[in-house]
Amino acid sequence: MRPLYLEISAFGPYAGKEQIEMDKLGEHGLYLITGETGAGKTTIFDAICFALFGSASGTNRDSGMLCSKYAKADMPTEVMLRFLHKGKEYTIHRNPEYMRKKQRGDGFTKQKADADLEREDGTFITGYSEVTGAVVELLGVTKEQFLQISMLAQGDFMKLLLADTKERHTIFRNLFHTEKYDRLQKLLKEEKSVCEQACKDAQKSVGQYIRGIQCEADDVLGIEVDKAINGELLTEDVLEVVEQLLEKDLARKDQLEEVIKKTDKKFNQINEDLGAAREIEKTKQLLSETKERLLKLHPIEKQKKEALEKAENNLKEKEVCNQKIAQIQTQLPEYETYEQIEKSLDVWKRELKKAKLDIERMNAEAEKKEKCCAAYKDELNQLQNAGENKAKLEREQDRVRMMVENLEEIKEKIKSLKQQRQVYEQAQEAYRIVREQYRSIREECEQMEQAYRDGQAGILAATLQEGSPCPVCGSVSHPHLAQLTQVVPTQEELKKCKAAAEEMRKKADETSTKAGEQSMLVQAMQQQICEAAKKVSVDEQEEHLEEIIDAKLKEEKTAGELAKKKCEQELIRIQRRDEISALIPNLEQEREQLKREVVALQDTITQQKTRIESAENQQATIKEKLTFSGGLEAAAEIQKLQNRAQLIQKEYEQASKAVQEISEQIFKLTGSMENCQMTLKHAKTFDIKNLELAHSQIQEEKRMQTEEITKVQSRLDANERGHRDIEQTAKKIAELEKKFAWVSTLSDTANGMLSKKAKIMLETYIQGTYFERIIQRANLRLLKMTDGQYELIREKESLNNKSQTGLELSVKDYYNGSQRSVKSLSGGEQFMASLSLALGLSDEVTASVGGIELDTMFVDEGFGSLDTDKTLPRAYEALMGLTEGNKLVGIISHVTDLKSKIDHQIVVTKDRSDGSYVKLIV
Repeated sequence: MRPLYLEISAFGPYAGKEQIEMDKLGEHGLYLITGETGAGKTTIFDAICFALFGSASGTNRDSGMLCSKYAKADMPTEVMLRFLHKGKEYTIHRNPEYMRKKQRGDGFTKQKADADLEREDGTFITGYSEVTGAVVELLGVTKEQFLQISMLAQGDFMKLLLADTKERHTIFRNLFHTEKYDRLQKLLKEEKSVCEQACKDAQKSVGQYIRGIQCEADDVLGIEVDKAINGELLTEDVLEVVEQLLEKDLARKDQLEEVIKKTDKKFNQINEDLGAAREIEKTKQLLSETKERLLKLHPIEKQKKEALEKAENNLKEKEVCNQKIAQIQTQLPEYETYEQIEKSLDVWKRELKKAKLDIERMNAEAEKKEKCCAAYKDELNQLQNAGENKAKLEREQDRVRMMVENLEEIKEKIKSLKQQRQVYEQAQEAYRIVREQYRSIREECEQMEQAYRDGQAGILAATLQEGSPCPVCGSVSHPHLAQLTQVVPTQEELKKCKAAAEEMRKKADETSTKAGEQSMLVQAMQQQICEAAKKVSVDEQEEHLEEIIDAKLKEEKTAGELAKKKCEQELIRIQRRDEISALIPNLEQEREQLKREVVALQDTITQQKTRIESAENQQATIKEKLTFSGGLEAAAEIQKLQNRAQLIQKEYEQASKAVQEISEQIFKLTGSMENCQMTLKHAKTFDIKNLELAHSQIQEEKRMQTEEITKVQSRLDANERGHRDIEQTAKKIAELEKKFAWVSTLSDTANGMLSKKAKIMLETYIQGTYFERIIQRANLRLLKMTDGQYELIREKESLNNKSQTGLELSVKDYYNGSQRSVKSLSGGEQFMASLSLALGLSDEVTASVGGIELDTMFVDEGFGSLDTDKTLPRAYEALMGLTEGNKLVGIISHVTDLKSKIDHQIVVTKDRSDGSYVKLIV
């Protein structure tokens, strides 16, 4: 995989859109990514990594933090990468999730993370995670493997070089991702602790079960139980003691069950006799109560029968009431007719009264309308000349409106004239200032030119010798030599001064032209105002013109208001004349209509009086036939008679029901009394007091027997449960102890805790295997860079088997045959060693993945510690060796010497306000 083109937008320190044409760097060799610290050199690799895998290279660089703080709100955060892989081109567009400015309205909205991958044939893969998966499948490496192969962070490997086993252990965990082995170690350690605790808990449970064994206080086995509780017996012996206790309690339980059966039989017989005796007593009590109730009911029965006889006699009165009701009901239609006539009379009389009042009202209204009509006719005579002055007043209003508009226009022009005069005065003042500046700089320029000429003469005089000809005049005698001044302006200074004078002259001309143009504008405006003033009959000097205009404007507005007011009054008179002219005929018609309605009402009154008289005669005839004064009184009498008839019927029914109920009670009580007498006649005789005493005694015996068997059963349950729990837990303890033995050994082995053995943890062992292979590959580079002097050696064992080891690193010096700590190397030697480790890791990961083609590599920093005479060239040669074939290596560094050695460069420049930007040098 080789990047061809990278485009970064609002990404990291890059505020704008940066385009890096990486294909111009060539297909192999070295190129330099340079710039000051924090400019964004490593961000270029971050952008490539983000485009491919959706996250930056560093673990502390979250994709949500990639948006540039320098970028404008409308600049999108995204990366575009075009790369070549196995002869085919691919293009990736990817953006992180970030807050962007809304396209419509104010505020911000969340832009979702998205990506797409375009193949050479034009097909696409879309989706953030889908593109990442496609890249992993295409390149054959994960992000972590890509970083290990393509990014040699020399600073990290310097830490690795100088770290002890503990520190190197942490570094390797991040490099080789051996966390799973550490988790396995912790899980085994936790499992060991769990097994150990389980054994202790099981032993504790057995003790609790033993303490739960129950035994009678006087039992000889109590001594053995105490020994078991104190831990003096083996588990097998404890189980045997419990079995003996169970055997004894089972025998005692069988014995008690037989005794309880006999007691229950005796108890049931006594209970049965006692129940029969109590039933006889209840029967005797019931017989006594029944006789007493019968004695009380016989007098009541007599009273109820007498009341029934009286109610039967009252039934005759009920028949009389019904006859009266029928008689009154035959007269009810006459009552209705009488009341209907009464209602009609009431309505007719009210109508008659209303008609009389209407006649009075209509006569009054007719008289009022006649007077109003006369008044309107008088007013109409006075308004006959309305509207004669309307046209004249309207013409006056038009004249005033035109005059006011002209006067206000003149006033606006006077205001504009004042403003333009101020502009003219400002232009004059500007011209005066520039003119003075020009005069001053011109004089300064003349003085400088004179000084320059004098200086040139002085310089020439200084070179003249008596007898030698002057190059200007040819004289060989020089009696009066020009003196060289201390300060002689240069020709360049003179040119600058003349240029400044010329610039100032042009500026003076411009300001003069502007002032002249403004003067002409003011004069033109004055002429326009004079012409406009003549149109409105104003001919005054300019200084008084505005006052005259204001006075005339006020006068015309007053005249206009007066004309408007008079015109409005004239319109009101016209409207009033038209209104009255329309009202008079209407009033005359209404007056005549009222007279006609009065005549009609008088006819109606005569007819109504005749109708009322006829109805009153008919009402008097009906009243003579009726018993009551009205229908309501007749209806009330009917209701009264009906109530009396219903009451008589109800009293009869209640009396009859009462006699029937008491007869039934006497019948039932008599039957109950006979039954009780028959039962007592054939009943067995019992001594109830002796039975109750015997019942209490046997009940106490039964209670004591039950308590005893309950205690026995409780001991049986507890001991059976204890026997079962002890037996099961003992088996569990054996299994737990067996498991703890092998888990403990496995945990101690994995965690490097075996006594008298090397303290190497499983994770450290795995890391050591990786480390060994990396060191072998690193030494191929280191021996070449150091001319065969140094070789890295891994210390595999600790001297005392007490501390953790397995990742210690030393260096063998073939020049003096010694082996010492890598910390003793010089700065340049340490750089070469750490670079060798970085390259060794890259080689190892590449070999382990297999079949991948990554034609690009980055080396990040660390070159500043190398001396330029010896170690830097060797490191440079080693890096050049990486470019064999078609590999392109980018060195991220700000070392100046590398700029002269490496032609192809990506220069990153940092702008503290506008963000960083990139320049490509090829």
